[in-house]
Formats: sequence, C-alpha cells, structure tokens
Amino acid sequence: FPDPVIPDDRGGLRAPRTPRSKGGTPPLEIPVSISGKVKMGVVSSCGARQGEVMHDLPDLTPDCASCAALCCMALPFDAGEDFAFDKPALHPCPNLSGHACTIHERLDAEGFRGCTLYDCLGAGQRVVHEVFDGADWRRDAALRAPMGEALVLMRRIHAALELLKATERMVLPRDLTAERDALMTLYAPAERWTPERLRAVAASGLETRLRSFLTALRPHV
Repeated sequence: FPDPVIPDDRGGLRAPRTPRSKGGTPPLEIPVSISGKVKMGVVSSCGARQGEVMHDLPDLTPDCASCAALCCMALPFDAGEDFAFDKPALHPCPNLSGHACTIHERLDAEGFRGCTLYDCLGAGQRVVHEVFDGADWRRDAALRAPMGEALVLMRRIHAALELLKATERMVLPRDLTAERDALMTLYAPAERWTPERLRAVAASGLETRLRSFLTALRPHV
C-alpha cells in the first residue's frame, strides 16, 4: 500500500522523501493506499465467509463538500517540494475562502502537490457531522484544537479499518480471522464517536494490538 503523503508526529503531512520533523515518526507506521484504496459505502457490510463476522463500516472516501476544510486548517506543513510555504497547525491556510480552496484547480502549479496527495480517508466529514454535530470552527475559533485533534485521531481509525478490510482478501487461520474481527469491532463500534472516546481509543494500546496482528500476517502473504 504505497502512500506518498502520510501523517507525521504532529498530525501534519510529510512525504517520505521530505521528512516533516526532526526525529519524528508517524503515529501509526503502517502505509495507507491513496490510489487504488479499498472503496466502501457509507454503511457497507463486509462480505464474510462462513464463521466470520459481518461489520458495518464507515465511508473511507473523502467528501470535501461535506467537510469544513479541516485538513486545510488543522494540519501543519513546511515549505519544500510539496508545499509552497510554511503553515502552523490550527491556522487556516491563506488559500482558503470560507471552507473552499481558492487554488484547488491549480494546486500542483502553485506548489501544493502535497495537498493533492493527502487523503483523509473520509475522516474529515465524519468528524464534522458525527463528532461535532455540524459545528463550524470558522464561527467558533475555540473548536479549532478539538476538531483538529479529532481529525488526526479519526484518520488513524479509518486507516486501520482500510488495512483490516484489505486483509479480508487473505486466507487466514481461525485465530487470525477472529483477531481481525475483534479489531474491526473495536475500530468500528456501534456507538457514535465523541472527542472523549477518540482520545480513549488512542490511549488504549489498540494500535499496538493492530501492529501485532499485521506482523502475524507475514507468513500468509
């Protein structure tokens, strides 16, 4: 799963050829596909084999029209080959007008290749509508930090779900199938996400458990 732009340890963006922070590592060191990624519907049930569990998964496709330009506000980036200037976290990009990018049709030409490569995996619109009930950080600047934090955490959850969904193509022993089902249940619970629940999952060690599961797949690849 190649991913030319991934989150860095500040929740910002970096390309593998252009380190984003000194000594920083991504919070989840698992690459996520941008092109050719698994597509799922808003509430799509995974096709389960006999003995497997069916899961209702969120839409992992970005819908900028249903978002509030969270990535353009929340994420930091540094001037370089992928971005034309520096932008600190939680500051709206100067190219924004309301929630719309004024140079969206010419991002590459203007020096913002990184913007064209970034994929929130559907986390942006979910944070706006599910976690914050349609709230607007433009109207209330106090929402910038919590919405920015939620975007980073939700994207990690969606990245995990994308990887788990992809493993359904594999023929796995019963114990690994059961662990995948358990992980998908934890990453896609029936209850709606809140800022508190997102933080709790981030601190729970679930990503360590996911890494262990993915490591265990190596003999089956």
